[in-house]
Amino acid sequence: MSGQWSRERIWDWYDRKPWIRGCDFSESEEELKLAEDAGFNAVRLNLEYAEWKENRRSFMERLEKHLGLIHGYGMGALLILGRDELLLKENFPDAGAVSRWAGEIMQKYRQDDRVLAWNLWETSGGNGIETNPVPYLRHLYETAWEVNPIQPNTSAVMTVTGKPEKRFAEAAEYAWKNSDMTGCQSAGTYLENVMAIWNLKVWGRPVVNTRWLTGTESGRMGEKGLFLELFPLFFLEKIGCFNGRLIPGFYGSDLKPRDIREAELICQLCRMADQEKEL
Repeated sequence: MSGQWSRERIWDWYDRKPWIRGCDFSESEEELKLAEDAGFNAVRLNLEYAEWKENRRSFMERLEKHLGLIHGYGMGALLILGRDELLLKENFPDAGAVSRWAGEIMQKYRQDDRVLAWNLWETSGGNGIETNPVPYLRHLYETAWEVNPIQPNTSAVMTVTGKPEKRFAEAAEYAWKNSDMTGCQSAGTYLENVMAIWNLKVWGRPVVNTRWLTGTESGRMGEKGLFLELFPLFFLEKIGCFNGRLIPGFYGSDLKPRDIREAELICQLCRMADQEKEL
């Protein structure tokens, strides 16, 4: 069993890559082309255990198709495995079943460079769940260590200032202590994000914010100018960041930006990040 990557190994991996920035996956090629043109280099792809259980072959074929589509537009995939929502469903699977599902996927794609990284668990105890997610986290991390993929892992902990709520502190602590990259989901104010980055850097690892802007938040953030503040903050601090889908988010259904400043900012900072990497 390989175990967690050392700080030296994860920083070597992270520093060899340009700044990671992306959005949620969409099967719309127009949307993927828009993301590519904007300069995004990653896509966040949710995987559903229930779909695999119902029809394993169909699930694996669809995943292969999606990875090919994402790669075709020059982006890597952050694959989302376990999520709190699993524990909200009736007759939800046990931790062993989830780890077997995750293990099959990780084993198949453990050396596939189309996969950027593995998000083993998302939000880690938030969303009002009553079942303790820590056993699921343990199984998933142990599975990842056994498979030993070439890609690093993370778990996205819902937080505002880099400190977890007391009710799911155990899950957050486990995730941050064992992840290769320190993961979070934070859509707070500029100051709250500064505090989150400051607190999460204590772990001494790259920080990735896997969901900082959803479609429903885009108008609110646009009105307050938060997008124009937070995207540059993530760029300067080299915080990996993923926002919601482009069309339901800050782009309209006609693929034109609702705020030209946001579109120009994305293109400018992505271009600067790539130029910096080439130096």
